[in-house]
Amino acid sequence: MKKIILYFSIFSCILFTACETESTGDVSGITNFAVFTIVGDNVIFVKKGDTYIELGATADEAGVSVPVTTSSIGLFRSGELDTNVPDNYTLSYSAFNKDGYEASGNRNVIV
Repeated sequence: MKKIILYFSIFSCILFTACETESTGDVSGITNFAVFTIVGDNVIFVKKGDTYIELGATADEAGVSVPVTTSSIGLFRSGELDTNVPDNYTLSYSAFNKDGYEASGNRNVIV
């Protein structure tokens, strides 16, 4: 009976002390995803030759503003839409939270 108690004690010690705590590295245990908002409409119609004013997008992670990156597909000159060339232009917006998760959206500008 003493051997059984001894083996059980040894097994219990190994079982409860052999486990290591798991690390998530630089990633937090709780992820707050960025709340992403395109300012204005997702589709905007502009008459040929009229001025287009870009309203942009915003991103917020748990009350903290997150930088938004804008990229374009189409004929933009010096960061401005050339409204003299009729086309369907796409603006893409993206933002990353502190854990590296992306939030994104698109706007179509039709001239």
